[in-house]
Amino acid sequence: KELTNLFQDMFQEFKDIGIVFFPTNPHALPDLTLYFVAKYFGIKTIISHVTYIGNYHVLRTGWETKLRLKKNLKKGNRKLTGSILKESNFTKILKSYNVESFNQSNESRIRDFFHNIRCIIGCIKLVCKSKLLNKKINWGQSGLLSVKNPSLLSVIKVHIENIHAKQKIKNKYKLLKCDPDLEKKYIYHPLHFQPESNTIPEANIFSDQLLIVSELSKNLPKEIEKVYVKEHPVQFRKKPYNLETIWARNEYFYEEIVAFDNVVLIDPYFDSESLIRLSEAVATANGSSGWEALKINKPALLFGNPWYSACQNCGVYSSEVNFMKEIERVIKLSEEERASNLKQFLSDLDPYVFNSISTIREKIPEKEENQIIEEAAEKIINVVNGKDKYSFIDNIDS
Repeated sequence: KELTNLFQDMFQEFKDIGIVFFPTNPHALPDLTLYFVAKYFGIKTIISHVTYIGNYHVLRTGWETKLRLKKNLKKGNRKLTGSILKESNFTKILKSYNVESFNQSNESRIRDFFHNIRCIIGCIKLVCKSKLLNKKINWGQSGLLSVKNPSLLSVIKVHIENIHAKQKIKNKYKLLKCDPDLEKKYIYHPLHFQPESNTIPEANIFSDQLLIVSELSKNLPKEIEKVYVKEHPVQFRKKPYNLETIWARNEYFYEEIVAFDNVVLIDPYFDSESLIRLSEAVATANGSSGWEALKINKPALLFGNPWYSACQNCGVYSSEVNFMKEIERVIKLSEEERASNLKQFLSDLDPYVFNSISTIREKIPEKEENQIIEEAAEKIINVVNGKDKYSFIDNIDS
C-alpha cells in the first residue's frame, strides 16, 4: 500500500513522465508495484527482456499479450546464426544440475548442516543489530517478509521450519517419483523453480503449476501415453539458502500431481537433455526448456508468452482455442516444417534483438561491456523516438 501511494503521488506530481523503463523483467515488490501503477495511469512501459541466446535482449511493453513479429523481408540473419544458437547460458546450467543427486554423502550432509547454522546466525546478527541501532530490517530480501517485528526466537523458528519443511517435501518426492519409460510417447513438463518471475507474475493463473499439469492431463491426445513431470532441481537445494521457497511447495502438491492417471513424477536429477530429445513435446509456462526444445526441432507447449512464443512450433494455451487440437497440430508437424518454422522465426526475430548486459553471463572485458551498453542505449533511444520499426515484440503496431 505504501509503495502504491508513493508511485501514485509521483505520477500525479510529475505529469511529464511518459515512459517507465525496466532494465529487466519487473518481479520484485517495488518494480512490480511501479509497473502496475504506471499501467493504471496509462504510462507506457518498456521492458528489456533477456533471451536465452547469448547476451541478446528484446523490448516488450509487458508479458500479458501474445507476441507478434513483423515479417523480416531482408534475406538471412545478421545476429542469430551459427554457434550462438547451439548452446545457451541456460543449457550449461541444466547440465550442471544433472551431476547432482538425491543421495547425499555424509560429507555433503555435514556441509549443509554447518551452512544452515551459519544462515541462522547471520539472521540473528541482523536482529541484534536492528535492536541495538533501532533500525527497521528489510526482510523482503531474506524470506522473513511475513514476520512482523521478528524476535530472536521467531527468526530461529522460521529457519528451523524451513529446513524441516524442505526435508519433508523432499522425502515425499522420493516416495512418489518413478523411473520414466523413455520408449513411451510422452510430453515432458519440467516444473519452474518458485518463487521466480517466470511464474509470478508472467504465468498469470498458471503460477499455480498444478493447473498446467491438469490442462496437460485432460488435453493429452490419444497417441500420447504420459506426461512426465520433473521438479526443478534448485527447489530442493540448500545452497544458496532461500527461505522464500518454503511457501512454494508442500507435500500435498506432489500428491495432487500423481493423482492424475496419465501423469508420472520423475527424479529431478534425471538427464534433462535426454527427456527433451526423446519427448513428443515440452510443456512450460515461460521456461528455458521450451527454447531448448525448439532448438532441436521439438515442439513447445506454452502457458505464458515467453519471447520465443511467436514461433509456429509453439502451441500456446488459450481459453479461446481447443488446446488438444493445438497439441496435435504442433506434434504432427514434420521435421522439415519445424525446421522451416524455426528458421523463419529467427529471421523475423533478428532485427528486434540487441546486445545488452545479461544477469546470467560469462565475464566479458570492460571495453566490450561498454560497447554493449552503448549499442543497447542506441537501440532503446531509437525505439523511444520512433526511429526503429522493429521495436516491441508484443505490439506489431508500435
